[in-house]
Amino acid sequence: MIKSPIDILIQACAFMKHWAGLYKAEFLEKLLEGVQMLLSCAHRVMQQGPVAPVLQLPAPLEDPNDSEEAKD
Repeated sequence: MIKSPIDILIQACAFMKHWAGLYKAEFLEKLLEGVQMLLSCAHRVMQQGPVAPVLQLPAPLEDPNDSEEAKD
């Protein structure tokens, strides 16, 4: 079961490393550098801890002048 979006990234990196041997040496090196960069970014995100919930602004207060104008 996937518990976090980071799990998807880690799994994708594992597949890329596994299948990297099919490519030529010059592309293999670049691919492995990219995989390492993705994993390091994922590690930094995981170290930050849980993401704070999105805060919502309160609903605007009704202006009493607007309701009086609507009645006329």
